[in-house]
Amino acid sequence: MSYGTREIEIINHSIMDCMNIFFVEMASRTPHGHNDMEIGIVLEGNMQFFLDDTRYVLNKNDIYVIGRYQIHSFLSIGKPSLVLAFEIQESFYRAVNPRLHFLRVNKNVIRSNEISIHKVLMPKLFSCAKWYFSRASFHDLKCGAVMLDLFYELFQDRCCVIMSQKESASLQQNSARMNTLLEYISTHYMEPITLDTLSKIMNISTYYTSHYFQQNLGISFQEYLNNFRFQKAWFLVRHTDLKIMDICLETGFSSSRYLNQMFIKKLGMTVKEYRKAAIKPIPTIHDLPSENKNHVFLFEQCQLLSRRYLNR
Repeated sequence: MSYGTREIEIINHSIMDCMNIFFVEMASRTPHGHNDMEIGIVLEGNMQFFLDDTRYVLNKNDIYVIGRYQIHSFLSIGKPSLVLAFEIQESFYRAVNPRLHFLRVNKNVIRSNEISIHKVLMPKLFSCAKWYFSRASFHDLKCGAVMLDLFYELFQDRCCVIMSQKESASLQQNSARMNTLLEYISTHYMEPITLDTLSKIMNISTYYTSHYFQQNLGISFQEYLNNFRFQKAWFLVRHTDLKIMDICLETGFSSSRYLNQMFIKKLGMTVKEYRKAAIKPIPTIHDLPSENKNHVFLFEQCQLLSRRYLNR
């Protein structure tokens, strides 16, 4: 298997060639980057939004904006959140102005209480989505026109700026590299993995690999790997009758002692105590998610949801 520049996320632009709008029930999404710009509105629920090395808590009606190649992930707080998501290909806005190829998002979270800019963006996003799901003739033209107007407002409010060609190339390389590293961990976490392992895959030094994780995810490589393995082990402890040693083998823990240490650290009890507990605590919500648990609604379902949520 090759670990070159393949991206984790595959985006299907089904209705318009350059834009995809959909409703998604979001439980968790692992860290990743992709070459489309992404905008979302939290319609129901609350969720954590991890962007590079920063963590935000998004509440109902908050808007998030993610630039191309920015490393991001999501984790709902409690039940899954309902999100209206917009994925916009770079070719959409670059055709209008070639300089927009170097667009950089300067402000990633727009709160519902930021009256000036939120009051402008929210109705435009709703209008864009309503036209997208419309059956009217040339609805795609109107949808695209509204989105371009929204881009104009983002630049007017300095939510978006133009970066240098060098910065753009660096961001793209950074995203591809991080996707490769995280993909390797997600498929090999049950095996021994060290900084040296990842360094050899990427042909970079162990020092740079260590710095790279801390800079982009806000935690060390070892902490990310331990948390990833723990979440996998916690699921098996909670939902299966596998023996502790078998769980260790399935999730990459070198011993039951180490697994118990992680359970005590995260949940305040050993694996055995956890299984016997009448009320089982859940792990801290501050860890980066290790699984993709989302439900993207079909187009016909999105049309129904648009009539429910967008006619405000």
